[in-house]
Amino acid sequence: MLSVLNQDMRKVEYIVIDGASSDGSVDVIKKYGPQLSYWVSEPDRGVFDAMNKGVARSRGEWVYFLGADDVLMPNIIDTILAKLANPLKIVFGDVLFDDGHVMKSSLSIRTLMQNTVHHQGAFYNKTLFDDFIYDQRFESQADYELNLLIYLRNDNYLYVPILIAKYGTNGISAGHSEQALGQINTIRARHIHGKIKGRFFFYALRLYYWQKQLRFWFSQR
Repeated sequence: MLSVLNQDMRKVEYIVIDGASSDGSVDVIKKYGPQLSYWVSEPDRGVFDAMNKGVARSRGEWVYFLGADDVLMPNIIDTILAKLANPLKIVFGDVLFDDGHVMKSSLSIRTLMQNTVHHQGAFYNKTLFDDFIYDQRFESQADYELNLLIYLRNDNYLYVPILIAKYGTNGISAGHSEQALGQINTIRARHIHGKIKGRFFFYALRLYYWQKQLRFWFSQR
């Protein structure tokens, strides 16, 4: 929270959606309550349910999502505000994982295979949510659907080659590669039709996961 509140907040509304935490999180939220635009702590159906609630409450022109164990880079709001403009639909940069890995985001042909934009590195134009909500059935990969649609529609975007946030790898999207693979393949099939195309990207993604697992295995030996 401090990584957000220490930014220049004059043009920012800070919305906190908590899923009825019982670990002391609510006490922290209350501590900074006067500096928040809105906050709530109530049961939800997962992170993407919370993100949908946040979008519904937001009044600004752009939306950004930060998880409870993620940290904004210093002064990043000032840097990004200067880049946000119509007709851009998304402005994104890179994310530093807490294990030291840097994810360099992109919208490219690789987006047809897997998620290539980390939402902790992306600022979304609010108009994208006029006819889109995150599908909560995809517990860890629902953000892939929006990024895939942006790519398929050839929406205007801007890549900024800087670190936007530090990402906590203990979140819902960490690990569970088989589950993630299945969700990504299901999402892709919704929007990319044709048996040959679908099977190609299905096997390409599976090969990608296999080589990652092999590299990890060899690195541990």
